[in-house]
Amino acid sequence: MALPHAIMLVALLVACGPALATAASNGTFASCAALPVLNNTCTTVNITSASSSTAEVTLSIGNTTYLKEHYPVGTSQLPYFCLTQSALLSLMSANAELKSYSAYINSLIAQQGYIPKEVYSVCVQVEGQQTTASEWSGCVAVQSVLMCEETSPCLYKGNDSFGCFDLAL
Repeated sequence: MALPHAIMLVALLVACGPALATAASNGTFASCAALPVLNNTCTTVNITSASSSTAEVTLSIGNTTYLKEHYPVGTSQLPYFCLTQSALLSLMSANAELKSYSAYINSLIAQQGYIPKEVYSVCVQVEGQQTTASEWSGCVAVQSVLMCEETSPCLYKGNDSFGCFDLAL
């Protein structure tokens, strides 16, 4: 697929606002939804190589892409990718609700050396994937754990479906 077409496809989905919007075209699946706290969140799955053996998964929140991962299609590898600590900190600084937890997250990093996934994480998973000689299918979900402190309820915790795809190889 030509890159301008892919950008147009994602722009169309972003313009759809709070409703879940999905589209698939020429080896690319894109889906957007308004998630609690994260707001406009989009996932894209596409076939990236001429031999159709590599896929790319992206996660964008607002107008920023926080995750872009490649993996082999048709293998037993479970496509499950989480934002890096750096990406989580960047997301936190760009989001007013998350930003108010900066001191808490910085104290966790100082104490433990990292952000515990049970406190703050955002991940993308391609579930139930199946591959044939001509098609790759699966379903995309975003799993969010947003500021789950021991002494107070989570800002948000959920496993949100972004729909299913059937892409030609």
